[in-house]
Amino acid sequence: MPCLLIGHSAGAYFAQAIAAREPDRVAGLALIYPILRGSQDVPDHAVIVGSDEIGDGSFRNYFVIHTQEMLARYEQYVAPGAARADEAALA
Repeated sequence: MPCLLIGHSAGAYFAQAIAAREPDRVAGLALIYPILRGSQDVPDHAVIVGSDEIGDGSFRNYFVIHTQEMLARYEQYVAPGAARADEAALA
């Protein structure tokens, strides 16, 4: 049975690739802030709230809200998933 793929940011980019590779298995796409090929016109990264003193480089270079609460969410939800990423599949 075909499924709906939902992806955010790079996940949206990967969802598009899956849909292109397996079109009969995908009923539709929901893409939230997708990375699009050739889209390089983005504002410079700037911290909006908080300090540039907390978290590791991956946290500081991605998020624009630098608070202890955001760092805790990053460490609980984002970092473990990133550590489990299948690098071969991403390529």
